[in-house]
Amino acid sequence: MELRTAGERSQVPREREDILATERVRLHELRGLLQTVSSGGTLPELITRVAEWVERACPGSRCSVLLLDRDGVHLRHVAAPSLPVAFTSQFDGVEVGPTQGSCGTSAFTGAPVFAGDLATDPLWDNFRDLALPFGLRACWSHPVLGSSDQVLGTFAVYLTEPAIPTEDEQGILGDAASLTALLVERARADEARREHEAELQSILRHASDAILRSDTEGRYLYANAAVENTIGIAASDIVGRMPEELGLPPSLSRQIAEARAMAVETRASCRQEYEIAGVDGARWLDVVTVPEFDAGDELTGFVTIARDDTDRRRAREALRHSMERLRLLFDLSGRSIALLDADGRLLDLGDRAVTHVGGDRTQMLGRHFWELPSFEGIPETQARIRRALLEAAAGNSTNGEGNFRGAHGEMRSAWFNVVPVRDATGRVVELLVEGSDNTETKELEQRLQQSEKMESLGRLAGGIAHDFNNILAAILGYSELLIADAVPGSETHEGLEHIVHSSRRARDLVRQILAFSRKAEITYQAVDLREIVEGGVRLLRASLPSSIALVERVATSPLVVMGHASQLSQVLLNLGANAEYILRKKGDGRLEVELHRLNVDTALARTLGLAAGAYARLAVRDSGSGIPAHVITRIFEPFFTTKPIGEGTGMGLAVVHGIVVAHGGTIRVDSTAAGTSFELYFPIVSTPVVVESQAEAKPSSGSGRVLIVDDEPAIVTLLQRVLPRRGFEVVCHTEPQEALQRFLSQPDDFDLVITDRTMPHMTGFALASRIHAVRPSLPVIVTSGQGSLTAEDHVGEPQVYQLAKPFDVSDLMRAIARAQRGRRED
Repeated sequence: MELRTAGERSQVPREREDILATERVRLHELRGLLQTVSSGGTLPELITRVAEWVERACPGSRCSVLLLDRDGVHLRHVAAPSLPVAFTSQFDGVEVGPTQGSCGTSAFTGAPVFAGDLATDPLWDNFRDLALPFGLRACWSHPVLGSSDQVLGTFAVYLTEPAIPTEDEQGILGDAASLTALLVERARADEARREHEAELQSILRHASDAILRSDTEGRYLYANAAVENTIGIAASDIVGRMPEELGLPPSLSRQIAEARAMAVETRASCRQEYEIAGVDGARWLDVVTVPEFDAGDELTGFVTIARDDTDRRRAREALRHSMERLRLLFDLSGRSIALLDADGRLLDLGDRAVTHVGGDRTQMLGRHFWELPSFEGIPETQARIRRALLEAAAGNSTNGEGNFRGAHGEMRSAWFNVVPVRDATGRVVELLVEGSDNTETKELEQRLQQSEKMESLGRLAGGIAHDFNNILAAILGYSELLIADAVPGSETHEGLEHIVHSSRRARDLVRQILAFSRKAEITYQAVDLREIVEGGVRLLRASLPSSIALVERVATSPLVVMGHASQLSQVLLNLGANAEYILRKKGDGRLEVELHRLNVDTALARTLGLAAGAYARLAVRDSGSGIPAHVITRIFEPFFTTKPIGEGTGMGLAVVHGIVVAHGGTIRVDSTAAGTSFELYFPIVSTPVVVESQAEAKPSSGSGRVLIVDDEPAIVTLLQRVLPRRGFEVVCHTEPQEALQRFLSQPDDFDLVITDRTMPHMTGFALASRIHAVRPSLPVIVTSGQGSLTAEDHVGEPQVYQLAKPFDVSDLMRAIARAQRGRRED
């Protein structure tokens, strides 16, 4: 079929040709349309009016408008004022595509599509059966393009006869599509604006911060609901008022005015803190004032946002106080505290820790803990610390011990704990190190161990001395008996003299052992240690070679102690001899002897293991090569010596230790490569010094009947032979029970009892007690191979006397004379 233009369609009424030809009429129609759509209405209503205008402009046409979904794939029916609903509903939701009829194809291509005959046009193959039953034969479709040329939909004109549009008709269709695009974009913009305003209103309505808007003078134009919760004034009471009209304090009103002025001057937001009165006390507001300017850069007003900062401020203040308390604990703790990161780098350090290591806090921060100056040159401690920190970083608390250098470079000892610090997720973020200087504690432990060791050795030495003294007593006694019967000048007499001399040397050695074990026979009295030391120094000076300088620094006032003068002198001579041996090997040197009074406070007393008070401090120092560490722990052991065989017995320092401890004192040794220092402490007393009397004459004989009790048959036999030669009658027993029965049978037959201290079944003291229960005035001499007696051994009890083994005849006779004299004095 041949398609005709509008001029060739003779059947078209003359009125239509007049409308098309008259531009004035069309413009008038268009003006009316614009006035109609500008009056408002919904988008379908406005698009319907455009479609009606086209239908009037193109008589016989029927319009349809389809808009794309937001997916850009499907077309949705919007307006078709003259088309049956049964027809338009079939195209609602149709997909766009290259062969999807006039509208689907136009929306797909973005170009006009004019289908002149729907019965033959291939674009309508899928939709022909939908259009022809409604008498529709032509469809001119024009895309509705937005401002960015994006396809919004299509504007279509249907005709009941096959036809193609004239140029004027195409212009009308294009104008209608453009007007439809404007309506669609305006509607969508309005919708977006409404959604945006709704979102803003929702934000303002639900905001926890107070938001206000004011004019250029500061009068409030808007206030959201949060204002009441923030400043305690309802929004309805704020709008339309100035700040000074709200009952605020004058100072606060001035602050608000100053914030507005500052915002205008800087043309930027101004932030301030305001204090207001609240129900539970003062509250703080964090307020930001923002100036608003129009397009002409003229001030239009202010936006104010206020946030209640009270809780955060209180939390910040609480945190500050907490940090101050933590800092106080850090600095005043009795232990050293350090805070590290998980890699072991120092974050903070307490004052005590800084004092211990003697460094600058700022220079130490950020360094690995094991690299601090106090651990330099001590690889064992550094490795131990690194292992502990790695263990703690893995989540396990750990502890250990190690050495460090003190503030003055001295080597000290410490223990430490490392505890992991976790965050809310359980991750280790920091490490807390706690340590304490335990140098003094370690020294006390070592002193205690040494003391226990020496006590054990003393008990062993005492036990050996007891048995050996019994043997020596018999050897010495029998030797004296034999030498008295031997011809002077004979080989026998000479040999016996050697035996007696050797026995006495052995006795002296045993007494040294007993002195070490604190069991030597010592009579304590008040002596001036100053005089003893001065005498000892004179002896040392005479014995030292000229290559050794002797320096004496002795107090000028008396230093009275309770002790034994000869043993105290022996202490100085032994220490001096020990130093002389070292200096003689070196070739030269310096020996210092210092004695002065020292008030020992509680801290030093605890370190020395003494009671606090006044002490005489005797120091003997040499400039030798020092004592090796593995040797210094054994120097007070009996028979331990580093001297070659024949040059020492190993008893010199052991005797010193025994004498000092027996005198209630203590010894402190400090040895370095520059020399050794022995410091001896003796408690000072206020007792007057005792002046010793002349030695008593040795009695050679006596008289009386003596009861002898000793479990050693050799001792009994010895006394049985010695005493009769000195004018005594003796009755001997080796069993104390038998001796007691003998005494009880005839208690008045005896003038004296001589008994051993330690015997099976009954001690000598127990025997003396049983005897004194019958005859309180009978003198009893207790002999002992274990040294001096104590208060527990009834020393000081009337008629109980002591005699140390081994004794010679002269010792025995003096003891008997003293006992008998005491009886006569009674």
